[in-house]
Amino acid sequence: MVDYEPEDVFKDIAVEDLDVLGTKAGIKIPRTKRTNEIIKDKLVEEIIDNVKKQGVKLVIGVLKVRSLQHLVSHPDIKLREKWEPPAKPVTEKKTPKKDTKKDEKKGDKKKKEKQKNIDDKPYPAKNTMTKFILDHLEGLKSMKAFWEGYSQEALMSCCKDIDDLSDMTEDELKSTHKKEFVNAIMSNVNSFGLNHLFQLLSVDELLSICDNLDLEVESGSKEVLIDSIFEKKSYKPKKKKRENPSKSKPEIKEGISKVDLKHWYTRKDLDDWLKTKGAKVSGKKSQLIDRVVKYLSGDIEGATQRKKRKRSRSKSPGVEEEGDSKKRKTTKTTEEKSEKSE
Repeated sequence: MVDYEPEDVFKDIAVEDLDVLGTKAGIKIPRTKRTNEIIKDKLVEEIIDNVKKQGVKLVIGVLKVRSLQHLVSHPDIKLREKWEPPAKPVTEKKTPKKDTKKDEKKGDKKKKEKQKNIDDKPYPAKNTMTKFILDHLEGLKSMKAFWEGYSQEALMSCCKDIDDLSDMTEDELKSTHKKEFVNAIMSNVNSFGLNHLFQLLSVDELLSICDNLDLEVESGSKEVLIDSIFEKKSYKPKKKKRENPSKSKPEIKEGISKVDLKHWYTRKDLDDWLKTKGAKVSGKKSQLIDRVVKYLSGDIEGATQRKKRKRSRSKSPGVEEEGDSKKRKTTKTTEEKSEKSE
């Protein structure tokens, strides 16, 4: 993931665009009392604060239960003071008169086991843990210091949930310094928060920011526009180069281009060449060119496979025999008549 520092992203953005960003994020725009002008530095601080708050919410939101358990285990979270496993009320069931003392003992044992499982449950639900962590972060001055207070195992667990670390071996992960995991988490907080904020803008509003930053961006994609703003780079889509035919007629062999086949060979030439290879010869010239290329690339089956012809429905043998017998009868009668007339 590319690291974007919010301070670097916002420092060159025009005041009118910051006004739009702040309004979209629901920030009260700070203004001077006399002239009612926007206080840019104060607004940038408010926007960056919003980015970090939204970013950490999104990061905490993607963490799995095991990682959240690591986080709420921090003594500063004071989990036990905020949450205790709820004890389920035990309802007495009316027992039939025929119940024996043995059955009563079994029932009491099951109730005790259920109560024990409730009391031993060390963590609340995922949503509750998430709320405790976010509430704790709300009152902190340094978010980075919060993450630095965790163990290597806890930080590694969080980073595995946020980023794909499958290309790293267990030994490499264990040897990675805590500081690197903290930086990776903070990088994701900034990236998630920035993307969330700029996704609130329309394409026209993003184009306006690009224009004010003197960036030439030829795209209607939000992702492209946002990346251009973050990287402070113009964007022009690469045009496909038109392939020209060779100056002399090339031989039909591996490596010949479709352009050369189209330019230098007639349909009959391609037809004749395919016939020698036992390939299909029906269809348009473009189809013949595709078959030639397939054959030369080694896909002989794709070039030589013929379409299965649909068999015409044949009449049942009984109908054919009946028709033949009628025909023979007619012929015989005609012959008899001609003999009589003679």
